[in-house]
Amino acid sequence: MLLIWIALWTIAAVLIMSNRESESARWGSILSFFSGFGGLAEFLKSDVLPHYQSHFVMDPYSLWIGEWIIGLFLSISHYLSPYAFLIFHISLTGVLGGWGQKYQRYLKMILLILPLAMFILYPPSPGFNPNQTVLTIWAVIYGAASNAFLVYTYVKSKSQKFKQQLILGFIIFGIPGLYSLFSSYILVSLGIPDMWKYNGFFVYPMYFIFIVSVIRYGVFGARMRLEKQSMDRNMKVINSGTAMMNHTLKNQLLKIAMSADNTKLHISPSEEKINRNMDIILESVQHTFDMVTRIQEQVQSIHPIKEEHNLEELLKSAVDAVKINLEQKNIRLNLKNVNISLQCDKVHMKEVFCNILNNAVEAIEKDGFIHIWGIKKGRSFELTIQDNGKGIPKHKLPHVMEPFFTTKNRNTNYGLGLAYCYNVMQQHGGTLEIESEEKQGTSVILRLPLSIGKFDCIFNLTFLQGEKDRTIKKNKYFHNQG
Repeated sequence: MLLIWIALWTIAAVLIMSNRESESARWGSILSFFSGFGGLAEFLKSDVLPHYQSHFVMDPYSLWIGEWIIGLFLSISHYLSPYAFLIFHISLTGVLGGWGQKYQRYLKMILLILPLAMFILYPPSPGFNPNQTVLTIWAVIYGAASNAFLVYTYVKSKSQKFKQQLILGFIIFGIPGLYSLFSSYILVSLGIPDMWKYNGFFVYPMYFIFIVSVIRYGVFGARMRLEKQSMDRNMKVINSGTAMMNHTLKNQLLKIAMSADNTKLHISPSEEKINRNMDIILESVQHTFDMVTRIQEQVQSIHPIKEEHNLEELLKSAVDAVKINLEQKNIRLNLKNVNISLQCDKVHMKEVFCNILNNAVEAIEKDGFIHIWGIKKGRSFELTIQDNGKGIPKHKLPHVMEPFFTTKNRNTNYGLGLAYCYNVMQQHGGTLEIESEEKQGTSVILRLPLSIGKFDCIFNLTFLQGEKDRTIKKNKYFHNQG
């Protein structure tokens, strides 16, 4: 029981410290914390208290206090874990995202009535003796609702990354939770009280899978924060470095340009070769000057001016900017479920869409498609831009958002487009995620926060049908803030 307690509270600590902005991570941490009280109570009951009784003389009052503390810990675990289990699944799946934050808070308060009623009707006491039938009935209802939400959302979801998170959530929390519901509630109410002793067979694998998932995939934001901090440091270094380079190079280029212009004034028009060489120098200076300016614009610190804008209008404006390229390659493009108002910087957000669309167009040879659709998930709006281009090789995928990394022609691309997009999304409090598989296509997933009470959100939740529903098995790499 000691190891179970340590494992559960370790998971709780990792989740809350790594990504406390995420509601699902917070409730996963709370669930692990409440469940850990059960392991702690059994450890105190079976190891600590007997040890003190055998080595020290304990008066009845001290013994009663010790047993009452054990009863308190068992009450916390048994009364609050089913509640946290249900709220975790609601936040993980986002199944009630359309209710609005106000009504979701009311729902959480209503669902908390039963656990609080248990504390009132069957308060903590030595021995922990609640009405097991009453406890089991509502705990089973909460558990069944949790898994129903999970299955429903998994079937409806079109995002492979989101489905992966649902599967990890079920493996890490769902399976141990179901066994705990069976062993600590249902069997106990049927007069079989000792099956909880085998909880370790589920908690230990859960702990191992959680650690592996954090390291390899990132789960509920635990890995993303490490990646985000690394990306933030890269952007700060790039910002300061390019600022110094920009200042120095422009000064030197200005001197070269002035000197070349002055030299041309003293060259006879008959010296065609010399004049042509001077023109080449001036053209090279201008090209270098333009390149330095462009690099600086792409990596400089962004201070968005946030105003309310319609996302569909911004997307259509970006599509118009690449319309010629779409027509040249006969690329079909459609928009679904993007009629929503968001607080954002119009200029920077349009540039983000243009960058992503340009990447998609360049990745498609001809006769391809680009699908763009959106969906509200909890406190955020998720926009997916999917193409059926050549995709990104697996070994290059982790580096695509690094400044100056590019998979294209280096003579015309500086590898700053996606770094710029990441920077813009970060400044808007959002996330940028990329899923891709070579020769299959790429999906760019943008998530932006929704501010309560500020937006008139209009949704027509009709998913893409037929060929547009084509699911791609993808490799994944993403950066996240919350």
